[in-house]
Amino acid sequence: MNPPPPSPLPVDFAVRRGADAVNGKVGAFELFLLAQAQSHDGLEHAIDRESRQQRPGHTHGAADQLRGKTHPAQAAKRRVEGRVIGQDRLTSDIVRLRVQLDESFPYKAGQFANIGIASQPGVSRSYSFATAVQPDAQVSFFVRKVPDGQFSSLINDANVLGQAMSIEGPMGDFWLRPAEAPLLLIAGGSGLAPVLAMLQDALNNGVGRPVTLLFGARREGDLYALDAIQAIARQWPAAFRFVPVLSQEPEGSAWPGLRGLVTDQLAAHLQDGAHAYLCGPPAMIDSAVNVLRDHGVPREHIHADRFTTQQDVPVTA
Repeated sequence: MNPPPPSPLPVDFAVRRGADAVNGKVGAFELFLLAQAQSHDGLEHAIDRESRQQRPGHTHGAADQLRGKTHPAQAAKRRVEGRVIGQDRLTSDIVRLRVQLDESFPYKAGQFANIGIASQPGVSRSYSFATAVQPDAQVSFFVRKVPDGQFSSLINDANVLGQAMSIEGPMGDFWLRPAEAPLLLIAGGSGLAPVLAMLQDALNNGVGRPVTLLFGARREGDLYALDAIQAIARQWPAAFRFVPVLSQEPEGSAWPGLRGLVTDQLAAHLQDGAHAYLCGPPAMIDSAVNVLRDHGVPREHIHADRFTTQQDVPVTA
């Protein structure tokens, strides 16, 4: 399994259009590293409830769906076979699983699929696609290890390269709606997967809306995909701000960025008229929705994808 890459973006950064380079010009953009204040209330609380990052299915609350709206036609759900071609360690408990499919598999960036592997017959789990649709029919998923999780433990702890896999989908209504409004994207843990897919797809399709991406993790070592975020930011045709927030970073560490709950940063980074897209554990999403509604964001401009496990799904008699 490949080791995690070094983190190229340890602090908050923004990319803006500009003609005069201040801290070094990157193509048509300037990259600014912005150290943030380290003091923050609520450090004892954790944003990442790790047991919720892998789920048997996606659940949607009232804020997660557009009531009375007609969505664009989705690709028909089907089953496609493939084979594992990559197993990359991103953090201590997240692996990027790369699969070469036998045929093309259309989906909307932000959607998910049920995936299964040959060594665990009859077992499947739901994961969001971590990239936009690729012309070579490759797909990727971020698999966080869940305590006692059968599938996630296999992907994180064993070598599964070359194993046959099945992909069933696509499913879900979490995707970027057409608009010109600024985007506020909030991701927790492995909830970064569909957000990255949406950003890549938007970039490919010429979307130029201002973006603020808030990413909640526990410690600096739990930040990942920073190279992919930086690549998107450098090419983004409008303002792009990335703000990582750490909930359990040890006191006295060299981390120069924000600490505490990622949801505590929403109000400070909320632009007028912004549309919000949230992905992560239910507690994070519930808190974020409350903050956004308290600050006047209409319900129809809040879209969310909850990552749940069996612990989060109510048991019915």
